Amino acid sequence: MKPILRALVIALLVLFLIHLSVPLGSMASLRKVSDYPMLEMDMYGEPFLVPENAAGVRRLVEWLYPDAIQRPRDISCSLVAARGDTGMIYGRNFDWYRTVPILFRVHPTANRYASVSMVDGSYLGVRGDGSWMDRMNAAGGYIAPFDGMNEKGLFIGIAMVRSVDVPSDPAKETLTGVQMVRRILDTCATVKEAGELVGQYNVDFFPGPHLHFLIADGAGDSLIVEFTAEGALLIPSSRYACATNFVMRGEEQETWAGRCDRFDALVAASSEDVTMTGDRMMELLSSVKQQLEKGRTEWSAVYSTDGTVTVCLGMDYDRHYSFQMKP
Repeated sequence: MKPILRALVIALLVLFLIHLSVPLGSMASLRKVSDYPMLEMDMYGEPFLVPENAAGVRRLVEWLYPDAIQRPRDISCSLVAARGDTGMIYGRNFDWYRTVPILFRVHPTANRYASVSMVDGSYLGVRGDGSWMDRMNAAGGYIAPFDGMNEKGLFIGIAMVRSVDVPSDPAKETLTGVQMVRRILDTCATVKEAGELVGQYNVDFFPGPHLHFLIADGAGDSLIVEFTAEGALLIPSSRYACATNFVMRGEEQETWAGRCDRFDALVAASSEDVTMTGDRMMELLSSVKQQLEKGRTEWSAVYSTDGTVTVCLGMDYDRHYSFQMKP
C-alpha cells in the first residue's frame, strides 16, 4: 500500500474510532448489579445513531429489536409523588412479566440534563450475561426509559391505560411514548416545561401499549398527562399525586375512588399524618405490590431529589440496591 494511501486509511480509522469513543465507552460501562439479573449502564456524550422521531424508532426497532414488537402489552404499574422533609420523593412499581432491569444513568452534556432511569432490558433483547451483544442492545435503553428523574428533580413515570386513537398534526414531529419521556428528562426542569413540551409533538405508542404519564418536579408540582381523541390532556395536581392503570380524564376526582384497589391504597396513604421518607415510600410500594397470573411486581424504585435511587427486585423488600445519579 502506498504511503499516502496508508496514511489516509489510518487517518480515517482514527476519526472513526474517535466518533465511536462515546458509544464504546458507554457500552463498556455495563455491569451486573445482581443475579436477578439487574444491570447498570452509563451513557456518556452524545449517543450514536439515536433516532430523532417515531419513524426512526420504528425502523430501529424493526432492525435491531424485533422482539420488542412481540412483547405483551398488559403492563400494570403504580406511580406516586409526595413531599418529604428535604425534597420530593417519587415511587414506582413496575408490574409485568419477567424483566431484565437496567439502571440507566445519563451524564450531562451542553444539550441535556443528567438523569437516572429504569429500563426493561428484555424489550431490547438484553439477557443479562454482560456479553458485547448485551452491551450493544442495552445502549438502546437511552430511548426506552420507563421511569426516571433528572438533576433538576423532575420525575416522570409511565403506566398503561386503555387504548384510544389520538390525533396527528402534520405540522408537528411525532415521538414514541418513551421517546417523549427521554426528551422530557433531557430538557425539562419543571412540570410547566414538561407540559409545554408534550403539546409540541404528536405521540405514537409503537411498539408498546397506550400510556399515561405522571410528571412531578422539585417544587412539588405534579401533572397527569393523558393522550385522548382530542389530543393531550393535562390534569394538574400538587403536594401528593398518584396514578395506576385507569383513565382519569373527563372525570371528577371524587369518582376515582373504587376504580383500582392500588390507587385507593395510595390515596389513603396521603391522608396519614406521616412524613414521607424514602423508607416510607418503599413500604408504600410494598403494600401495593402484585403477584399476577403471569407476572408480578418486577421492580420497585424510589427516587429522591437529592439524587439517590433505591430499587427492590421481584418483591424482595429485604434487599435494597442504592444508586446515585452522579456516581
